[in-house]
Amino acid sequence: MFSDILDMISGSWISGEHMSNRTQDTKFINDLASLLVQIHKLQLKYIVFAFPHINESLMHGTVDRLRKHSPPNNERFCEDAIKEFDEIKDTLSENTFIHGDLWYKNVIIKDKVVQGLIDWDKKCIGDPHWELRMIRRWIGWDGLKLLIFHYNCSTGSKLSIDIIRTLDKIALCNSYNERIRKPNPDKPVSVIQGYIQHWPESWWQK
Repeated sequence: MFSDILDMISGSWISGEHMSNRTQDTKFINDLASLLVQIHKLQLKYIVFAFPHINESLMHGTVDRLRKHSPPNNERFCEDAIKEFDEIKDTLSENTFIHGDLWYKNVIIKDKVVQGLIDWDKKCIGDPHWELRMIRRWIGWDGLKLLIFHYNCSTGSKLSIDIIRTLDKIALCNSYNERIRKPNPDKPVSVIQGYIQHWPESWWQK
């Protein structure tokens, strides 16, 4: 299993399709949680040896950029997010190997069964809460609660949905800034603006 995980991280082909907001049943969420547990349990000494140029501190780097450049039209949302982050930052620890970009297009399924994760460009040493900052937009808050429950039961961790809520805000502000700075018709700013306007719900739920 260890070699299979390393092959996946190295970019081995995974057949299937992207998950969607229709892929939310209990088995799918439990399977996704189990996969994340396997990834997060990888010993860092092996990861650093296999990937010597792995990123570190992406979470704090993201927050530092937001302190310097608040998203236009969303300054208050960003200010509140940073304030909340400052209240929890001492509880976060960056000692876990994470995928770093967990959203629906990076989760591959086949017949509703999780096959693996793709696009490991943002893999890093980070906090497990940071890993889960975006996925709730596709599995919903109830789905995230179930995922956290399974994860915590499997690892003995105490991941908090409140912390993930704050990191989700941070991620939205960062995505908004990035899409303004680098316009891309395939990644319209309006999508992130919609998430911010309707937060804490997902835009597609409106």
